[in-house]
Amino acid sequence: MAFTQTEENDIRNLMHTFIEDLRPPEHIRPKLDFGYRIEDQNIFIFEIRPQWNEPQIIRHHDFAKISFVRNTSMWKLYWMRGNLQWYAYETPATGSLKAALMLIKKDKHSCFFG
Repeated sequence: MAFTQTEENDIRNLMHTFIEDLRPPEHIRPKLDFGYRIEDQNIFIFEIRPQWNEPQIIRHHDFAKISFVRNTSMWKLYWMRGNLQWYAYETPATGSLKAALMLIKKDKHSCFFG
């Protein structure tokens, strides 16, 4: 089941603020930027970069996934390893999306930003 319209609006507002804080200065954004997308009960956070050998091709590289589990009202946090598989983060579930975003921002174990 996808998010309700109210939930999605709240999520979009929170994500907009998070992404704006994460984004690099304006002059760097053509080479590195950040974005997000919502799919069903999941929020994916990704890097936006030009392809190394064909800069006119823009690639989105997922690095974080936050999934909402409705029956427990918990947000589960995942990070993507080099093998392109999702792994649960050390603190895999939080009670709020904001708490999950703070874990990404702090990146205590260098899973999201290296």
